Amino acid sequence: MVQMCGWLSAAAVRASLEGLTAQQIMSANFITLAPFDTLETAGLKLVITPQLGFPVLHGDALVGMISRNEISAALTNLGPGRYISEVMRREPPVARPGDMLLNLLPLLQRGAGALAVVEGDQLVGLITLSEVAARM
Repeated sequence: MVQMCGWLSAAAVRASLEGLTAQQIMSANFITLAPFDTLETAGLKLVITPQLGFPVLHGDALVGMISRNEISAALTNLGPGRYISEVMRREPPVARPGDMLLNLLPLLQRGAGALAVVEGDQLVGLITLSEVAARM
């Protein structure tokens, strides 16, 4: 397992997260974006939340994910008028509410710092590295 914090050993991380499920650590209160939101709109949302990753929904369907860093880079490189659909990751990793958190860490670390939690086809939560770190 990749070490999440320099000051914690892998064993300490494992012990602090052992037995936790996605549902126990996820946040059900998060901000989403739509594929045709502009980068300007996304940039404004960065100001109002510390959220690390943003699920992208088309209606109720999860169609992508984008991180704070990806939004910032796209604003700089492409400008505010471009759309989220141009820069989002189209097949974001997802978790189910009952998935064990320790099994999800590699997905979370490889992703945008956020992992969508879905039940059926419904987005029900978001797990971020900051929530995992707070739990440790």
